Amino acid sequence: MMSDRKNKKIKILFIFSFPPPYHGANISNQILWESKVQQEFNCKLIDISDRRDLNNLGRFELTNIYLALMHLFIIAKTLIKFKPDMVYMLISQNKWAVVRDGAIILLVKTISNAKIINHLRGAFFKYFYDNTSNLMKKFVDFTLKKVNAFIVLGDNLRFNFEKWSKNIFVVTNGTDVLINYNIEEKYKEKNEVVITYLSNFFKSKGIVEVVKSVKEVITRFPDKKIIYKIAGDWGLDPILGLTKEEIKAEVDKVLSTDGTAKYIHFMGVITGEKKLNLLKETDIFLLPTSYDAHPRSILEAMAAGCPVISTPIGAIPETVIDNETGFIIEPGNHLVLTEKITQLIENENLRKKLSIGSRKRYEACYTTNKSIEKMIQVFHSIAKQ
Repeated sequence: MMSDRKNKKIKILFIFSFPPPYHGANISNQILWESKVQQEFNCKLIDISDRRDLNNLGRFELTNIYLALMHLFIIAKTLIKFKPDMVYMLISQNKWAVVRDGAIILLVKTISNAKIINHLRGAFFKYFYDNTSNLMKKFVDFTLKKVNAFIVLGDNLRFNFEKWSKNIFVVTNGTDVLINYNIEEKYKEKNEVVITYLSNFFKSKGIVEVVKSVKEVITRFPDKKIIYKIAGDWGLDPILGLTKEEIKAEVDKVLSTDGTAKYIHFMGVITGEKKLNLLKETDIFLLPTSYDAHPRSILEAMAAGCPVISTPIGAIPETVIDNETGFIIEPGNHLVLTEKITQLIENENLRKKLSIGSRKRYEACYTTNKSIEKMIQVFHSIAKQ
């Protein structure tokens, strides 16, 4: 009997969503669920996916209310039947989604003895908290004090939960999309420079700075074939609150006044082999974001041996090492972005050096296996507390 108890697997209830829509958190959830955690633990999933587009995230509307109530009912039934040792769930960063998450926390604590793990796959929960109403602050304080452990994507992001807990773990994202890729392919002689942006078309992600850089770069290199490839989807910017129409209008205004639209290929949402082929042909990868945590697109670019130009936001400066794997610049300045792109176009040796450094850092730190192994260690550590 003693041996049976010792060998009994820890029971974990996972509550999260899968793509579509395609964004970092949903993709990371799918990778986690399809990993060896299912062999290591006794796992059960409640899929709270909303298959609509990015414009519905965190909005107060009837469908979201219905889905939240339906999921709460399913969670209650599952807690009673499954009796998990731990409940793993993501924590949101907007008002109505935080209310839903708080309701889940209270439900779990009311009808079970499970330990709650909140994973922040974003960057600035504390920013949301500091700028919300006093009533919401009290609700967050009340619910988060019932959480047993928090997980963040980098040491720079611990501050989000230090008000409520000291039990904070760091688990970075990981990817295997190009784990067997030989980056020597990238150095084959070609007659063009491919500059890529791969993310949602949010102003907070730096899409406006990217298109503003085009004219400056093209003007400086009249004899080079330079192509900007921009892949992603238009949607409601969850940080700035701008609609997809407002963002698109600003981008179109830039392109219509400087005449550089012909140098940009807008590719829409790309996945699978199409995305991998884009990264393989990419010479310079851009994500000049002003709001992010640990972007999966940067890890995929590093796996493809791309020099990365990004910003000191969230866990990015822990991932992209300035002058070793790419460049870190301040967000919101397309002129600095242009200078760094220029530097990489002019200096092929530097581009190759950063490319090699990028791939090496990916292999050392950001494979899926390394991320999942760390997550498993965290689950075991929390179970023993």
